[in-house]
Amino acid sequence: MMNLKHFGFKFFMGFFVLSLCTSYLPEEGVIDYDLLSKQMNVSGSFNHELLGDLSFSESTEVNTKGVRYVSLTLKLENESENKVAILISEENTNEPIREGTYSIASDTFTSEHYSNGVFAYYNNIASHELPFFTEKGLVVITNRSNNLVEGYLNLDLRNVQDKKITISGKFRANKK
Repeated sequence: MMNLKHFGFKFFMGFFVLSLCTSYLPEEGVIDYDLLSKQMNVSGSFNHELLGDLSFSESTEVNTKGVRYVSLTLKLENESENKVAILISEENTNEPIREGTYSIASDTFTSEHYSNGVFAYYNNIASHELPFFTEKGLVVITNRSNNLVEGYLNLDLRNVQDKKITISGKFRANKK
């Protein structure tokens, strides 16, 4: 009789421990895959994670030399903490920006309006730093549809005080 009581207690404790352990496992659909797909970080003069949703917009314009270009602009929607914009442009095309690798435009520090490559700026409101502008790096678009742009980036930026930061990570932007 004692063994049966002991068995019942062990069975109850085993069931209790199993249910306790499995109660902490995420249910299907609980993992925020949207959050996992947009992890961008800033490192360098200061370090932090960029929070907020990204959106994108598209346009077709003519530059100061009269050359037609298309552009896609990624913009962080949480502008109370950070101002971030990434402009990808291509000259002499009527096609929208597609999947591919885009490098920093070579003339980002000149006053001439450029329209071929990537340009980005970053301003962290709380840091009281001057804005940062792209120096080198790339943006890779891995998935593109009419309403969604996904990819990753690695951009080196600096400000006029020669402070440097790197923005890197994955992004997912919905059409605005």
